[in-house]
Amino acid sequence: MAQRGSGGPIRALGAVLDGADLRVALVESDGARLSGLGPLAQAALAPDDPEGALAGVLAGFDGVDIIGLHAEQGPLPFDTRLVATALSVPVVSDFAGADLRLGGAGGPLTPFFHHAWAGWRAAGGPVMFVDLGEVLRVSWADPAMARPEQAGACLAFDAGPGCASVVAGGASDEPDEAVLARLLGQAHFARLPPRWIEPREFAWLPAALAAMPPARAQATQLACIALAFEDALTHLPRPPERVVLTGPGRRVPLIRATIAGLVACPVAEIEAVGLDDNMVQAQAIAQLAVRVSRGLATTCPTTTGVAAAVGGGEIAWPET
Repeated sequence: MAQRGSGGPIRALGAVLDGADLRVALVESDGARLSGLGPLAQAALAPDDPEGALAGVLAGFDGVDIIGLHAEQGPLPFDTRLVATALSVPVVSDFAGADLRLGGAGGPLTPFFHHAWAGWRAAGGPVMFVDLGEVLRVSWADPAMARPEQAGACLAFDAGPGCASVVAGGASDEPDEAVLARLLGQAHFARLPPRWIEPREFAWLPAALAAMPPARAQATQLACIALAFEDALTHLPRPPERVVLTGPGRRVPLIRATIAGLVACPVAEIEAVGLDDNMVQAQAIAQLAVRVSRGLATTCPTTTGVAAAVGGGEIAWPET
């Protein structure tokens, strides 16, 4: 494995566990910039031997220099030293621990990958990733900045409520102005990024939409998304030159059209730019594993709210 201070690209695997579901992706990177994206894999881990099942999946990738492991929820259910020894490859884990200890939110962990991808594929201009799930989340990256932890290089935050209950069809109607006024009156919109939606802060919204006729609910939900997105644009260091839509809402034509009508740049679903929405987290973990091996930052104040740039991650070395 290339050591701290080395400059050349290395091959890294990122493996993300969500329950029993394992998603694996390979990247080639020097820690700052990508030089290639490799194969992807998805598998279910056997609960009676998680280390063995994981090692079996990861062994299918050749020429790997380092592996990053991350669990979406809770701790990893295996000993990373056993995995490192079984594969004879160092394993990096606990990407969020140092960030949390220094006052950060522990995530998101994707912005530094977005920055690296933007430098590789986005022709130098800022890229805004918009996650259209239950929460509308933003990750903005400017590859003109050499390092993702630099001021003005990355920004990530919750823009507002997302599209979990959007009505995707029916005749158009006018949005409910009382709901929009209540939305903008929430304390969330008075906080500066990076900011995260507090538990139950917008819990009233689905019930309010459900009480409306479908056409009005559709118009109101789209207006909520538009307001949150417009507010997010005001916090960006520079306007995006490309918007990439992720999450389930990217599939809804009305939502895509709403977002596209608010920016003067191309708007595309993530698949149209050559990425797999289900695998970006694994690719991000691979990129962070390279950064850990090079002694580089993995989070910073504008991505998690941590006090200063943090080099997180713990390396488990193969036992000999």
